[in-house]
Amino acid sequence: MAAAFRSRACRRLALLWELTG
Repeated sequence: MAAAFRSRACRRLALLWELTG
């Protein structure tokens, strides 16, 4: 459960960073 949430959050953060970066 936590792993899936963390993986999702990490992916979303990476996408956000790419858009903002």
